[in-house]
Amino acid sequence: MEILDLHAHEMDMDEVEMGDWICRDLKEIRLRVKGLNIKDNILKAIVLWRKGCWRRWREQAGTPVAEEEGRLDETDMSIVALIACHLLKFDTLWTAWLGYQTWILI
Repeated sequence: MEILDLHAHEMDMDEVEMGDWICRDLKEIRLRVKGLNIKDNILKAIVLWRKGCWRRWREQAGTPVAEEEGRLDETDMSIVALIACHLLKFDTLWTAWLGYQTWILI
């Protein structure tokens, strides 16, 4: 599966995190999550996701990365951080829609 499109259904974060998702090869995700319905929070989640991806790519390339650069705070249990952490589980994810605008990982 390359695209997961659940934009018409608003998922609860407990549902999102329930078990492991078998579709690890997603390239695009379109999903709404309860509590992540404010434009600013969606943008914050996207920014965290992008920073995390850049960190992963730099590490894979063997490029030195500052200790805190792009690292998510594991103690942050906000909906924004939880969504960003979930998106980072998909290594091939390039496009995300979380209720506001389609974001491409560039």
